[in-house]
Amino acid sequence: MDNSSLTGIGVEEIAVSEGRFYGYTFRTSKEYQDLAGVKAFFYEGDFRGLNTSGGDDLIAEVSYQDPGEPPVWFILDSRISWFIETFPVPYLDSPPVSAFFGYYEQYTTNRDGRTERTDRNFYNGEVYYTLVDTEAEPVPEPLTVGGTTLALAGLSWLKQKKKMAA
Repeated sequence: MDNSSLTGIGVEEIAVSEGRFYGYTFRTSKEYQDLAGVKAFFYEGDFRGLNTSGGDDLIAEVSYQDPGEPPVWFILDSRISWFIETFPVPYLDSPPVSAFFGYYEQYTTNRDGRTERTDRNFYNGEVYYTLVDTEAEPVPEPLTVGGTTLALAGLSWLKQKKKMAA
């Protein structure tokens, strides 16, 4: 995320260049949600949070048979939908907050074509962030490395010469 355009005055937003959201991917096909391109909010130059949303669907055919039991077959249809909303400006001396809201629903269709909802959950809570500095470590210039090597070789040579003179 290039934050060079931030002025440090009021509420500002910039696009996230890279990021991942883990934690709301269960029972779906994704390991994480990609956050590249979402809005990052700053207030008075301080990072406050993100505004983004996402979702996923997973349809799976399940078939198994326990010993001595008739075969079991059904289709499992799972859906999640979620969003993170940031309120970057503190109101009435309360700190700014990012909130998570999520919805999960699962349907099961049996062999007879009868569909029933087997699970439905709503989730909400405060979001906490871990900012990771992804800037590359500076690499020394070849001239610097070469100069350092020559200096060490010269010191070693002087030490050896001094030792022979003594």
